[in-house]
Amino acid sequence: MPSESFACPRCKAVTRDPALARRGYCANCQEFTGLCGAASLAVALLATGVVSMPGWPHPCTAAGTEIWQVTGADGAATGVLLCESHGDRLRRGATSWMESRGLKLAFGATRRSCAVNPAGGP
Repeated sequence: MPSESFACPRCKAVTRDPALARRGYCANCQEFTGLCGAASLAVALLATGVVSMPGWPHPCTAAGTEIWQVTGADGAATGVLLCESHGDRLRRGATSWMESRGLKLAFGATRRSCAVNPAGGP
């Protein structure tokens, strides 16, 4: 996908306005879904009864570079972009803590690899 466009990880709508695409703004969702979604994960965790998340800084205004699939306790799945720092935290063990609270997390790809190959294949 050209760098002048942005595919929302949540609703899959494509934004072709270069200014909005650079900022990761989805007009369909009316949110900056291209930014790190650490706050989205925080909200999902708070819904499970978690009252604090030490070591999980949110909100994060860094660009989202890694696509993760989050499945809530209700079975609803959604895509969320995370910055490299938050993605690294998940890979270093935060997924097991979050999964013990009822969330399922799966790494999808980097935003760059999805832009090069939208089908997600090699």
